Amino acid sequence: MTKLYVTGLWIIEDWNKKTPELYLQTLKKTLKMLQGEKLLFLSNQKNIFELVREFSKSQDISLETVSMPVQNLPAVLVSDNYVKACQRMQLAISPKSSWNNYRTIQEKGIKHYFRDYNGKSVDSYKKVLSIWLSKVPLLADIASREEYSEFKHFAWCDASVARFNPKRIRANFIKQEDKRGKISHYYSGMKYYSQIVPVSASYMSGDRSAWESFNLVYTKYLKMLQDSSYAHDEETVISHCHEECAELFHLINPEQRAKNLRRK
Repeated sequence: MTKLYVTGLWIIEDWNKKTPELYLQTLKKTLKMLQGEKLLFLSNQKNIFELVREFSKSQDISLETVSMPVQNLPAVLVSDNYVKACQRMQLAISPKSSWNNYRTIQEKGIKHYFRDYNGKSVDSYKKVLSIWLSKVPLLADIASREEYSEFKHFAWCDASVARFNPKRIRANFIKQEDKRGKISHYYSGMKYYSQIVPVSASYMSGDRSAWESFNLVYTKYLKMLQDSSYAHDEETVISHCHEECAELFHLINPEQRAKNLRRK
């Protein structure tokens, strides 16, 4: 095996986007996609590890589990500032506004504001932001460790990445080859200030040098955007990285982009 896959499932109290049971159901589908691979699984819930070990064994996955509390994630230091950035949007729902129907909204900031922040637990939202914003520095750190020197490539995949399978072209990421020095990713289709978000952070894969380069530019924008007035997530931060150095990224499914653009 030359690639190490990394995923994680953190259970946050008072977070009602999805129940833990729904996340675990999708996680099982994701683990099926990783059959026969090497997986590093992170979580803040030890009881989840036993379920993952049992299912991974049935899929012949070479599994390593690491307990990682949310407060130990790299982006926890900036998460409070990103909550404040969201608060500064100060959005309100008027009687004729469609913003409250966040399921159909493609603008990320509006969606996060009403779905994840407005009327919700601020502490829970802060923890979720810590998780979202930590993907890139977390993978860069893992790729740099001597204990994983046997691997040439490293991939982050969301625990729920399998949910995209029915609608994603080339959804089986196991069959997609990385490009040297580039981060391979899928098309997003969401919007950031009405512009298409170019990178879906549900799956990102690259060699050691790609992750190192990616993390340098990502960390720069992660610091810069703390003072904005927008409900950011990792994909909006990555959008700035893509704008600065598009050559660092490789789109796995350009057909998806072409298909979505034809619908406009």
